[in-house]
Amino acid sequence: AAAVDAASEAIDAKADAGDVASLRAVEDAMCGRDAEVRKVSERRNALETAVLELRSAKNGSHYKLFEEKGTAFGALLDEAEEWLWGEDAYKADAVAAKREAVLEKAKELVPEYFEAVEKEKKATEAELEAEAAAAAATAGDDDDEQREDRIHADTRKLKFADRFRLVEKNKAEGTELFKGGNIHHAAKRYKDALGHASKLREYDLPPDQAVQAKKIKVDLHVNMALCWSKLDNADQALKSAEAALDLDPDHAKALYRRAALYEKTSKYDEAKKDLKKVLKANEADKAALALMKRVDTQLARQKAKSAKMAKKMFG
Repeated sequence: AAAVDAASEAIDAKADAGDVASLRAVEDAMCGRDAEVRKVSERRNALETAVLELRSAKNGSHYKLFEEKGTAFGALLDEAEEWLWGEDAYKADAVAAKREAVLEKAKELVPEYFEAVEKEKKATEAELEAEAAAAAATAGDDDDEQREDRIHADTRKLKFADRFRLVEKNKAEGTELFKGGNIHHAAKRYKDALGHASKLREYDLPPDQAVQAKKIKVDLHVNMALCWSKLDNADQALKSAEAALDLDPDHAKALYRRAALYEKTSKYDEAKKDLKKVLKANEADKAALALMKRVDTQLARQKAKSAKMAKKMFG
């Protein structure tokens, strides 16, 4: 009897192990399916964003560059949108390849537009650097300090109060310029302020001064993020927002700025994560609530698309 019981237990254990293995296999398959759906969804969004941006460009400030090839360019975008309804539009690699093909063809049709955009981007960055260099070479600040780089950084060991005064002075000037619509010069002043602020190392300062230094650095990075956004340089804007968050991970304005940039690049999950933090600190933040509403709308749209894609991909 004991032998029979032992054999029975062994069979049950084997059956249980088999059930666990089967469940794991099903779970792995479901995870793989979800991952594939997400990948397809992300790549479709990237293609749709590219088409929308190109269509906006065709009707934007550089519209004259599209006049000669306007019909062909419009047909390219129409064909890409139509392609999204086909069978291949639910294969991740095919969607990625389609996006690259559309961008490549667009560059062939209107190379002048892409050259103009790249030239403007480089010119904006070069202008900021040139202005900083010119200011460093010609400025006669109150303390007549010697600068070692193009944003008023110097090698002299000033007292905290003197250095902090220079940070605040440039920050205030930047804010005035920004309010007046002079974004380029405002950004330059904020960069000057950050140059001075970089000399205020928290680990060398008493606690109260360290708090002051950290706060003004965060504020300056947030201001730079806004300037870069106004100058249509999302990459630099994101870097500035993240520099602020490196110093203060819960800074509401920095989180909001990054969320707004994520929205522009269709990273809605990341945007929602940042906005949740903002609204946890202040559930009545009107700007964050408005942005959250837009993000939730896009996420719902993505979810519907994913469900439709899963049905089409897997039946």
